[in-house]
Amino acid sequence: MTLFPPRTRDCVVAQKGDGIPVGIPPLMQATGWQGGVGLCWGPSVLDEFAVTLSDGLYGGFALWGSLEPADQLTGMTGSQATYGFLTMGVGTWLISTRTFETHTWLSRQGGPLVPLVYRPGDKLRYSLRGYWTKEDEWTLSGDLRAPNTYFVGTVMQSPSLLTEGYLSIQTSILAMPETLRSRDCVLFFPGDIIPVEVAPSLLASGWPGGVGVMWADSPGQDRRIVQASDSRYGGFLLWGSNETADQYTAMTGQFLKYGFAVMAFGGNLMATSTYERYTYASRLAPPLVPLVYGYNDPLYFSLRGYWTKEDEATLSGSPLAPASAFGFVAQPPRPSNREWLGIFTTL
Repeated sequence: MTLFPPRTRDCVVAQKGDGIPVGIPPLMQATGWQGGVGLCWGPSVLDEFAVTLSDGLYGGFALWGSLEPADQLTGMTGSQATYGFLTMGVGTWLISTRTFETHTWLSRQGGPLVPLVYRPGDKLRYSLRGYWTKEDEWTLSGDLRAPNTYFVGTVMQSPSLLTEGYLSIQTSILAMPETLRSRDCVLFFPGDIIPVEVAPSLLASGWPGGVGVMWADSPGQDRRIVQASDSRYGGFLLWGSNETADQYTAMTGQFLKYGFAVMAFGGNLMATSTYERYTYASRLAPPLVPLVYGYNDPLYFSLRGYWTKEDEATLSGSPLAPASAFGFVAQPPRPSNREWLGIFTTL
């Protein structure tokens, strides 16, 4: 069976995942890009989710190049660069692309070029210029973020004369579009969602949507129960216990009444107002010092289950330290998004 259609583009699709339109910066509009190139979240003056070329971080990949030969003399000619957008592939795709590193990072710095050999099953990252590669270029280049553990795909088929030099990849990437923010937590692309029972401590206090939770014990009973996270994870609660949007509806107070909640886990793309706005140290001893969130910052759960860029388990001297990162910043809080934090979760 022939899996891939004729390879007439930089990136050829055999099996689709999700595709979303995203904004791009002026520099990308001016310089262009290849189909299949890696992307990561980037800034925008608008309330939109925008991307820029990856330097090893990930958000997705460009499905089409900015000016491919296959688009000439068609309605696609230059349209992406002209209007400042591209279509980003996220989730699980089966693709074949020529936008990958063909030679080792070290040999590209000077000296004779040494070919990179790809084999089925090899784990892939993005290179410092956003090309697919099997090498950890953060470590090789001395980047302070090393090592790069952001694996974004697996080799399905090695490049060869038979494949016209294309590398076939099974991707594993997620991303997010935009919508109205009318709750504590707004979900753009869902991962897995299940109903769970809520521990008495959480029922007594209530909870905001987006708060992190962890599994709780249920002695002698076969029940799935969660309580507020203390930096550990099980997922996050999609809806708050008594949100304004639920008043005077059938949802009013029902979570507290029946002792359950809806928990999301896996790869979700969402925005939430449930995050720490001030540093852990300043919350203990004022004055308060604002936390500044940047694109692609790793995110943890705080000691009360709010999203934060600080490892509060370590800062507090908890025996649970160090905390694990459960997401990345896709859009920092700012006035244009009502100071909500856009998050790409990896629970």
